[in-house]
Amino acid sequence: MPSTLPTSDAPTRYPSTLILLHWLSAPLVLAVMALGWVAAATPDDQTGFMTHPQLMFWHKSVGLLILLLTFLRIGVRISRREPFAGGGGRVLEIAAMISHWLIYIALLIMPLSGYMMAANGRPMSFFGIVPLPSFAKDEARGDIAWNIHSTAQWVLYALLLLHLGAAIWHAAIRRDGVILRVLPRQSP
Repeated sequence: MPSTLPTSDAPTRYPSTLILLHWLSAPLVLAVMALGWVAAATPDDQTGFMTHPQLMFWHKSVGLLILLLTFLRIGVRISRREPFAGGGGRVLEIAAMISHWLIYIALLIMPLSGYMMAANGRPMSFFGIVPLPSFAKDEARGDIAWNIHSTAQWVLYALLLLHLGAAIWHAAIRRDGVILRVLPRQSP
């Protein structure tokens, strides 16, 4: 593990690319959650403005977009130094690093298991533009993918609540400026 002591070349902010990817991903994650919940509550035979198949189409496509953004985020995160948080202590820095990586893992597992369900004997596309390969129908694989997807959903909710709680704690209680590492730069 690298030292947590600040050095002259220790970054204090995340790279602009990671900040952009974070703030692109955040509303997409909220949207995919809402789409999934509304789709689950919408009867298969409902007609009108947004049908179950339409909601699922958007849920799947946004989920795949999150998958792509997460792969980009991981690539950038690995290629750049972690910003120095300062003042939080080694235990908090390790906890933050672990929770961030667990969020990334959940953001990979969710769309991958969703894809395994969606492409199980059915055609699949990315926003109706890019056709994606499907798999021969396999009920057992579909059930496993569903169990992984539904379990990972609750793990992701818990991790996101932890992440949001930590952000609020740093911003409102500690007031240590850690939140500034991921906020877009403000004009002077």
